[in-house]
Amino acid sequence: MTATHNSDIIARVLEYANSPKETAARRWCLSKAWLRAHDAPALWLTLTLTTLPTDWDCAHCIVSAWARAPQRIRTLVERHTRCVRIFDGGPLDSADVPDTPYTLGSGLAGQHFARLEKVVLGVENSSTQDYAADRAALEPLFGVAWLDVLLSWFGDGFLSMARARDLLQNFPNVRLLALPDRPTPLFSYDRLGGITRCGLLALDVTKPALLDQRRATQLVELIALSASSFFCHPVTVLDGLFPHLTRLELRDNLSIQELPAIFANVARACPVLEILTLNIDGVHDTWRLRDNYSVFAHAPQRLKALFLCIYRGSLPLNSTASQFVALIRHHLPAGVGLHVSTYGILEDDGMLPVGPWAPDPTPLLGGACWPRKRYDDAALARTTYTPWGPR
Repeated sequence: MTATHNSDIIARVLEYANSPKETAARRWCLSKAWLRAHDAPALWLTLTLTTLPTDWDCAHCIVSAWARAPQRIRTLVERHTRCVRIFDGGPLDSADVPDTPYTLGSGLAGQHFARLEKVVLGVENSSTQDYAADRAALEPLFGVAWLDVLLSWFGDGFLSMARARDLLQNFPNVRLLALPDRPTPLFSYDRLGGITRCGLLALDVTKPALLDQRRATQLVELIALSASSFFCHPVTVLDGLFPHLTRLELRDNLSIQELPAIFANVARACPVLEILTLNIDGVHDTWRLRDNYSVFAHAPQRLKALFLCIYRGSLPLNSTASQFVALIRHHLPAGVGLHVSTYGILEDDGMLPVGPWAPDPTPLLGGACWPRKRYDDAALARTTYTPWGPR
């Protein structure tokens, strides 16, 4: 059988109990031979569940059906699964997530994962269950060290932005953390000292925060804080804030003149940082002037690599990809690898190699699936340009 056909059979078998008529007809009855055929660890390294029915080939079943999965399969998952992914679901060809409330049922309750490393939560709809029920349905996932979250902006359920702090409190062992899709402030106040939405940390312990200071010291990789967070706060607050962090991704709209302060504060906050990614949604007109690029001389000298991803904006007039990279490279401290990606705003003249992480603009935090992709120092030291989106 092909992998796609296998996946389709698994999805149908795991969802058969959702339909009393199908169960009565025993159309998806399991045989011992079928179960033996799926006793391969490679089939269960990543368990993909959805909150809504879907036609995705990679999805095994909806979360609420998992409680009724055959015990043989549940045992295989406990032994072999390294990554659990939970998404909204819906039609594969749909551009939008269906606006349909979901129920997790009892979900993964009762599972005891022996080798689970990573959890991806990408749920943007709202739940019909209460907070306690959804928490119980996902509790077997709480011990992972690697968490990637995209939460719902609707409601106040377990997987909502309104309860993001509570969610993260349930994952005490996290070392690799990818935050919700919008940039998260470093602290829970803005430049004028007024309270904003929940930041990663709080200077005042009475203020809301996603993590406490002890949890922050555990982190070794972090995506994605607001870049301006590192510009607008006193540098004395940042000294040794993330003592073990080796990789950091910052996102924001930026003026190029903000970079020296950002670089300086990042160096103070992250004394052992190796990889810094600046994911810039839009650049100000200050990026047009070539003389302004001397700011890259302030990049932390200990970095192995700087990733610069620019989604939109104005860069120096008539620059090709290799010329733009050379302009930054000229000012960057020696020994710091440079990897640039832009979204259709530079002509790719083919003079630079594409990063081995293509088509992604940068190496993701392990990517969406397990196993994690790793890149050695030679790959990080190489100068690359990777087109991002349409050429």
